[in-house]
Amino acid sequence: MLGDRVLRITAIANPRSVGFEMQVWVAIRGGPGQGIEALAQLLTKIPSITYVVACAGRFDIFAEAVCRDAKDVMRLIDSEIRTLPGVEQTELLMCLDLYYRAVRPAERRT
Repeated sequence: MLGDRVLRITAIANPRSVGFEMQVWVAIRGGPGQGIEALAQLLTKIPSITYVVACAGRFDIFAEAVCRDAKDVMRLIDSEIRTLPGVEQTELLMCLDLYYRAVRPAERRT
């Protein structure tokens, strides 16, 4: 499965254990001048963004980012996201705590 590129094994660090205290979701509405797919590709180039999805509804894209502190979040939004071509509106959702993460049966510990 690895050879067929069906399965990929990666290590994911807990962001807080390496100095990233803020985890945020940024909801983005695109506007004239940039297609959603092109905007999503631009977002993947921002180092603090860890996850980008296109979606249906009020917003076109959701991006997850990890930041060191509130100033880092402000820099991300003002200097890196809102300046991208095609970004019409952003809304920030801050993760305060993690209560549940689905785990496949093979991963569960007893």
